Amino acid sequence: MGIWKRKGQSKQAADVSGRYKLADIYVDLRSKLLEGNPDEQGWQAYDVDGVWAVAMEMGRPTAVATLGVVADSADGAGVSFYFSNGGGIIGCGQHDGPRRTGRELLSAAPRFVAHADRAAELPLPAPGRIRFYIRTLDGTYTAEADEASLASGSHAFSELFSRAHAVITQVRLVGDLDARPPG
Repeated sequence: MGIWKRKGQSKQAADVSGRYKLADIYVDLRSKLLEGNPDEQGWQAYDVDGVWAVAMEMGRPTAVATLGVVADSADGAGVSFYFSNGGGIIGCGQHDGPRRTGRELLSAAPRFVAHADRAAELPLPAPGRIRFYIRTLDGTYTAEADEASLASGSHAFSELFSRAHAVITQVRLVGDLDARPPG
């Protein structure tokens, strides 16, 4: 698993809306997740009922947090959690907790495609908003909602939101373990 943080001199690109500053590494990772072809990325992408990747993006006042989950084996999931300012944790799927909860997220995702729109563009969510991207064998689908309605359990995507947060919890637990000194 790799942990990376933005260097002080890192170049940043402005988001189209001007709302966020985006670190180059974030733009690159997000592009690979949302636009990349698994074969061209060197991923051995497996599909779970037609879904091979899910992203949940959380708009915050000054940044966006992106959870990316890719079906990268017959029973596993590649899991990364990164931030538009350049920080993040990648490669968490090598650990049991993120791999298991990531696979559960992927397994639930096909039920939500019918409630999503085909993604013609790939916008970032505004602060307080959550945007989902579901990558399938026939295209990318998206839906966006207010975080409060998702958290209340009253939204059609509340279950997917909850499952994504279970993955984030496992990523944080792994990050805490990796941050501890050896011994």
